[in-house]
Amino acid sequence: MEHNVPLCSTTSSRLPFQSSNGSPSETTSLHHLDGPQDNQYIEVIRMIGGMLTHYATDKSFVAYGFGAIVPGKKRKCFPLSGNNQLHVKGVQGIIDVYKRRVRSVQFAGPSYLAPVISEATRQVAQRLQLNQERQEYHILMIVTDGVVNDIDATIDAAVASSDLPISIVIVGVGPSEFPTMVCKLC
Repeated sequence: MEHNVPLCSTTSSRLPFQSSNGSPSETTSLHHLDGPQDNQYIEVIRMIGGMLTHYATDKSFVAYGFGAIVPGKKRKCFPLSGNNQLHVKGVQGIIDVYKRRVRSVQFAGPSYLAPVISEATRQVAQRLQLNQERQEYHILMIVTDGVVNDIDATIDAAVASSDLPISIVIVGVGPSEFPTMVCKLC
């Protein structure tokens, strides 16, 4: 992921699969895939991911899901690809693995963001063998419906990541007004 400029960037996305989103087979679900338009998650992936693509030097993304039962085991954070292949190519790669996973996981909950942030932080910390010739910056995009059941732990995890080269972008979708996040984060 190196190039001639001494800074390279990696981007990762985390998408929720909690029961609060509703079954993807229901037209009211935030994950509904069979409508005439993209659902809000895909819209966010296209818009924000499209902007972040300019900063991903190799145009690949690390894509995770959270809050689901994957196969038979409740997972707070899991690769969207369904295997140990974490990287996908481009925004369309994220959308493709997201669509496959929506149809194959059992939605669960609650929504814990702290483990998601901690996993991204762990991955960034592992890559810290940097020097002037090889520098990296990471952007973590979390897309959520606003239900966050561990807001204090989420804040602690974000603060713990502050000495690493990472920015955390949380994007809200759906009708929620995100009152807990607004009150705690401001």
